[in-house]
Amino acid sequence: MKKPWKQVATLKSENKEIEAHRLEQRTRYDMEMLNEIGYCTSVENYSMHFDGRTTGERPHCLLDFFAASAKQFHGDPTKYLVIMDESHVTLPQVGGMYAGDRSRKLNLIEHGFRLPSAADNRPLKIREFQSLIPQMVYVSATPGERELLHLCELTNQRGGGGVEEPVLAKKHAEAESMYDMLQMIDGIPRMEIRPTGLLDPMIEVRGTEGQIADLLSEINIRIKKGERTLVTVLTIKFAEEVAAYLNKMGTKAHHLHSEIDTIERTEIINALRIGHIDVIVGINLLREGLDIPEVSLVRLFEE
Repeated sequence: MKKPWKQVATLKSENKEIEAHRLEQRTRYDMEMLNEIGYCTSVENYSMHFDGRTTGERPHCLLDFFAASAKQFHGDPTKYLVIMDESHVTLPQVGGMYAGDRSRKLNLIEHGFRLPSAADNRPLKIREFQSLIPQMVYVSATPGERELLHLCELTNQRGGGGVEEPVLAKKHAEAESMYDMLQMIDGIPRMEIRPTGLLDPMIEVRGTEGQIADLLSEINIRIKKGERTLVTVLTIKFAEEVAAYLNKMGTKAHHLHSEIDTIERTEIINALRIGHIDVIVGINLLREGLDIPEVSLVRLFEE
């Protein structure tokens, strides 16, 4: 590794004497530790020098191992598949990790805690990440714009509506919503039949007038069949009020919201499944991934 005197000189030229002294002392100490015991605190920040990489060159990662394994066992370094679950959350995190790490490292470098080469011990940039993956399957019920952009980049689709770039613009010129955007892109398979064989539930929109009485009537129909009900409302207070009202009317109900701890939440859901209660009234129940086969009615309640 080259000595850090160039960066020390740079800091001194910027009248950062304390930072220059800090960097020199820290680097000298790390080099002594590496020479004596082969290790120092935060040794990963010197990885660029150990790897023989140049400034800006991406670090090695698990995807390189996948490529090497594919070449060894299949004779082709591109013969592997990456499946990204919940891609609408995972993919933005790839870019976010790089940006967050760089912001922190530049702050350390500016104040003399680390050499500039520490910035090259980093996560992959989004373009680097995608270029290393020969085959990618995005898995998401709600794909984001980044996945759609990647599809358009690979298939050379234009944005339309006067957009000249060979990729889709961040927001399609003629799309008012993500649904409209999906309709304008080719190559997106649509699942018409679920692999479980279950049909999509029937959705019915009803007026708010008399909705409490209507809800109670529908719940009683399910109770007679030995089935359960989920009711989704907007606020914690309203969830408690609806549950109290249903109990007052003779229906076994319980509220469920963020102020209830994990153990009690599990007990409430189990009570619903075995029939100790007939109704759970909660907030964001549809976003929690609940799998309750006994439930035959989900009511979205408006205040």
